[in-house]
Amino acid sequence: MTQRIVGVDIGSDAIRAVEVEGAAGSHPSIRAFGQISVPPGVVASGEVIEVDAVAALLRELWSIHRFSSTRVVLGVGNARVLVRDLTVPRGTMAQMRQALPFSVHDLLTVPTSEAILDFYPISEAVADGLPVVSGLLVAAVAETVSALIAAATQAGLTVVDVDLAPFALVRAQAASFRTSTVALVDVGARTTTVVVAARGVPHFVRIIPTGGHDLTRLIGQTLAVPLEQAERIKREVGLVLGPSDPDPAQSQAAAVINDFSHDLLEAVRNTLRYFENAHPEHPLEGIVLTGGGARLRGLPAALAEITRLPSLVGKPLAGLSVDDGAATSPRRGADAPMTIALGLAIGGARTGNPADFFGVAGQPRVSLLPPEIGLRARARTLNRRFALAAATVLVATVAGVLGAGWFAGQAQNRLDAAQAETTALLDQQKNYAESKNLAALLATLHDARAYGASTEIDWAAYLSLIEATMPAGTSLIEAAASAAAPWEVQRPPAGPLRGDVAGTLTLRTSSSSEGDLTAWVRSLEALPGYADSSLDARSLDETGARPGYIAEVTLNVGADARARRFAAAETPPQDGPVGGTVDAAGE
Repeated sequence: MTQRIVGVDIGSDAIRAVEVEGAAGSHPSIRAFGQISVPPGVVASGEVIEVDAVAALLRELWSIHRFSSTRVVLGVGNARVLVRDLTVPRGTMAQMRQALPFSVHDLLTVPTSEAILDFYPISEAVADGLPVVSGLLVAAVAETVSALIAAATQAGLTVVDVDLAPFALVRAQAASFRTSTVALVDVGARTTTVVVAARGVPHFVRIIPTGGHDLTRLIGQTLAVPLEQAERIKREVGLVLGPSDPDPAQSQAAAVINDFSHDLLEAVRNTLRYFENAHPEHPLEGIVLTGGGARLRGLPAALAEITRLPSLVGKPLAGLSVDDGAATSPRRGADAPMTIALGLAIGGARTGNPADFFGVAGQPRVSLLPPEIGLRARARTLNRRFALAAATVLVATVAGVLGAGWFAGQAQNRLDAAQAETTALLDQQKNYAESKNLAALLATLHDARAYGASTEIDWAAYLSLIEATMPAGTSLIEAAASAAAPWEVQRPPAGPLRGDVAGTLTLRTSSSSEGDLTAWVRSLEALPGYADSSLDARSLDETGARPGYIAEVTLNVGADARARRFAAAETPPQDGPVGGTVDAAGE
């Protein structure tokens, strides 16, 4: 019988699971599907807060829907997961993965020792005469992944992998856009995930920290009704008012839904614009909506109007067969919420060498399973092989007494091979520890470099900004600058509404008009990092053909004027009052 695997999507409002048979084949089939509601506070934005409670919910889910397999693939995709463009020297997949901690520590907000890293290769090229691979770096905070695994393990499940939820979206919808470039928009309870895929290959991932539950909560607060009633009102009203003469409560709810949805759709549109500007080689051809929030009435039409792209609700069941005995058949309108769980199950069966998945032909998948868990799983496999080999030796020994010595020799060979593999695995564990120590040292050096340059100010660039503010007839004669070292105490502000002083410029200027000089000094307040300024001295200059004024100005600047050359890379600007987007692709 073909092995079955279960994809598990643990969200803030529900845990959803899909059991798939034949995931590695060309015709996978759904054998079971189920979901269970999650109480508030147990899971927050995709992160497990209460491990014991999630474990209990998983046990209940398996009991109710009678999944036959306990082998699961979990998904992560929240604000603490980073997805960024990355180009690395060409090598085997193992070599490129091993080099990641030393290549990406500048991109992370946590030390590499506290992150789990993987790389999804997209294309090959040649740079400076050397072969390189471009793709997506995927990084997750280790404690987030560990909490997911702990809950599943406590529920009696075997975690075979942890994958990126946005990649699961692409796998589940791949049949609908094999030859086009589309944006997949998954509207979850607390987050909205945007993935752009060209011919089934993801090139861009963004996670917007707003979802359908936020709208439900806002309706409940506005109308002063419980969350359950607010959810019903949201479904009934949607973005298109049903009754021709709505009652005041519905009208008020409609206004809340329209305002909230407009802000969310603006954030999605801005994200797609950012992608199109950064990747003109992949023009968008459409939008596919998934997730529980995709069922909001009028949402596809509103998204199509604001983006000027055709939008539709995804059909993850395309090309799949569904067992008639599957509990809570997804044919009954549950397609959109089950998309991520289905994609996790489809990608859960890894076959062949990792090089098979290299390039545009391979399914998008990464492994965020902590290395130590992978080592333990391999150790368990080796132990089973060892036990089997030992049993074979025993049987062969008995058979040898009866004259079958040949079988004993074969079994002993298998035992020796298993022991050699166990020894090699222990050596790998030592190498892993050494790599962690080296990564920690590199992180310390990076922090020292950032600290040393933390108070640096690019005075040449700043003087260019100052000269740009000078009116006609005013010019800079000379300037002197000073800034505090990082270990020195910053000077206090000149006034109660000013920031600390990070540096000082003393300017000597010439102006044809005393009024222009005064106005220019006032205009310095618009400069970035401005703290305060003073006109220390001015005198009449009669040496030239036309009388003018010589002035000395002192300009104090704050921390915003610092260059921050070695600070962590900033996220791209995001628009819209929803709260912006969480950077997960690294442009």
